[in-house]
Amino acid sequence: METYSLLQPELGATIDRRALEEASVAAPGVGKADCARIARELFGIIVSGLTIEDATAFRAALAAKNFPAWIVADRELPRLPDGRFFTRLDTTDEVLTFSDTLGRVETCRADDVLLLAAGFLQHQKNTSERALRWQIRKVRYVAVEQIPTVKDFLEFRFECFIKRKPYRLRLNLDASANFLWNGLLMRLSKPDAIHAFMKIWHRLAPRAPWNLGLINSGTDFEYPSLRAFENEIRWRFYSLKQQAANPQRLIPLP
Repeated sequence: METYSLLQPELGATIDRRALEEASVAAPGVGKADCARIARELFGIIVSGLTIEDATAFRAALAAKNFPAWIVADRELPRLPDGRFFTRLDTTDEVLTFSDTLGRVETCRADDVLLLAAGFLQHQKNTSERALRWQIRKVRYVAVEQIPTVKDFLEFRFECFIKRKPYRLRLNLDASANFLWNGLLMRLSKPDAIHAFMKIWHRLAPRAPWNLGLINSGTDFEYPSLRAFENEIRWRFYSLKQQAANPQRLIPLP
């Protein structure tokens, strides 16, 4: 069965959770419990996986609250390739060289870049904590049990999408991972170095489309989740495709 998504015509518009909950009544496929997440992760793609009936009803309910949306078949939205994670990036004015710990190297020029995305984001990870429980009978002892928990971790990502395999070149920086940029060890504890890294792309790839993380690199801008980060990338690729197919149609790309 064909399924559909609702997309924002342009980034930046917001709608509060209560308004979403009221609009969701018109579309059984949109759970009221999901509205808080939808409002929080609103980066281009509002919701996916709806029937055409639910998509149409939900769009009409949102329009009544002055929140416009496009209906797009899910098959038309790009799926992001897994690509490859690297641990080092060396940059010159002509060439970007990505390397990993296995010695694999990918090089590209600014003209090869389709889109650049970067930013700080909250990332949930499943962990376990050790809990101590005292029990007293004839003797006193400590029982240890593992309690699964979900915690939010801050991380920084940089992703370069290019025209050929592996298509997606990725750098990841969190409390347990680092990467090197021109020999400089990048750490979350050194935000000034990260902001300097983000700003170099004004010079290295001035014509490549950017995500909001790069556009707002001089601020405390942060994505609420990995899904929000990736949804914006998918939205931008879809918008770029629409612009290429209909050059006269203006699709804002902030």
